[in-house]
Amino acid sequence: MGNSQIVKLLLTGFLSFFIIYGTSQAGPKILPGLPGGTSVFEEDTQIGGVDVGGMSKDEAVIALIDDTQTWKEQASLEIAENEQTSPVELSLLHFLIEESVEAASDHQSNPLKVKLDIQEILIGIEQDLSVPASEWVDPAKLQFEIEKNVQILFSEETVTIPLTALLPDDKEQSIIAEEAGDFTLSGNQQLFVEEHKIVPIESGGTFSILSLAAAYGEEFLTDEEFSQLASVIHGAVIDSPLTVTERSISLSLPAWAERGKEAKVERESSRDYQFMNASSAPVTMEMEIVQQSLYVRIKGQQHSHTYEAVTGDIQTIKPKIINQYSPFVQSNVTRISEEGSDGYLIPVYQRVLDAAGAEVEKNLLYEDFYPPVHRVEIKSLERPEIRIEKDDSPSVSVDSENTEDGSGSDDEQNTDISEDAEEGQSSDASSASGTQADPADGEVPTEIDQKEYEEEESDQGTPQGSEKDENEEDK
Repeated sequence: MGNSQIVKLLLTGFLSFFIIYGTSQAGPKILPGLPGGTSVFEEDTQIGGVDVGGMSKDEAVIALIDDTQTWKEQASLEIAENEQTSPVELSLLHFLIEESVEAASDHQSNPLKVKLDIQEILIGIEQDLSVPASEWVDPAKLQFEIEKNVQILFSEETVTIPLTALLPDDKEQSIIAEEAGDFTLSGNQQLFVEEHKIVPIESGGTFSILSLAAAYGEEFLTDEEFSQLASVIHGAVIDSPLTVTERSISLSLPAWAERGKEAKVERESSRDYQFMNASSAPVTMEMEIVQQSLYVRIKGQQHSHTYEAVTGDIQTIKPKIINQYSPFVQSNVTRISEEGSDGYLIPVYQRVLDAAGAEVEKNLLYEDFYPPVHRVEIKSLERPEIRIEKDDSPSVSVDSENTEDGSGSDDEQNTDISEDAEEGQSSDASSASGTQADPADGEVPTEIDQKEYEEEESDQGTPQGSEKDENEEDK
């Protein structure tokens, strides 16, 4: 064999070696699917919100382990039902990192798969929310909702999942609250009810009775008829988790309204009745005519708590009596222009009950105040009574002195003269008689006493007569 042939064989061997070696080393990088190749994710590839572009699978696994651990330390997860929450222990969430990396596709935001301890989570929901979670909650929905909310890892984030999102779609709505009216529906009211038997209210939606009527051109009802319908609806709303956003009451409680449940509607002053569905699930208000009256029920997904509206201690305020006087009212006659009525202060509370019927909390909703209507009495203009009383002027004091001297007043004299006229006595005898007839002395003098008095008078002479004349002049 010549030298040239040996050289050719060596060159051929070297070339073969480099070709085989190069293919074995560069091939897996060019074709990642080949055994022994190192897989690298392309740019704009994410797994659970973590950018893994340019990383190998092993590097992506390590990065996701670190990020999930940080997320568990800083984030929180809870199941909510109205204002009640059930925190979920993050140790019950097991991230399937390797499976998520293997299933990831380039140029996409890939979810981070997670395995749940579903039974442990359901037990926590039952304890915290007092609901039969094992009967209510759909495990597939629980898995889906948690995966959806944690597939992107945001640190210091609180993930809240409403309980209603975990309930089966085919679960029928149950009656949350109901109320019946205590009045007979008019013909127009019956037409309104028949037209609006079912009124859906979406989550976050509001209900307005005037807007409902205006949408259908039903403005033929009177304000009182609207108020009656709104009051029955209000009675059902306060027994539910719905929130009243607008309500008014009258100055005095109507006869058809129950204390604490009146809802006045007045179109001229834009007084409406409205409520809001603040829950995370839709509700339905149904109206029905039962025994010529209105029956309202509110239906929706069953809640962990029930609600009940109750009135507190009602304060009764008695009316006052207002007296008025008129010249057109006869004497001793009283006319009533206003009978008057009691006023009331009515506190209304809402009790929140758990599944066992025990009271969880009690909140004051509002206080209705109806002022008393005062009683108005109209009487006649009374004139002051004219009374004849003994005069206290100085002339009376003079008479009293004369009385002590044996003389009486002219009034006493006139009275005694009228009494003694039948006996034919003189005016001097009348004066003497007046002296003897002082109330402290007893009865009128007898004839013997009168004779003795005449003898006394003859001895006294004119002074008594002049004194009497002076008294008459003073009078």
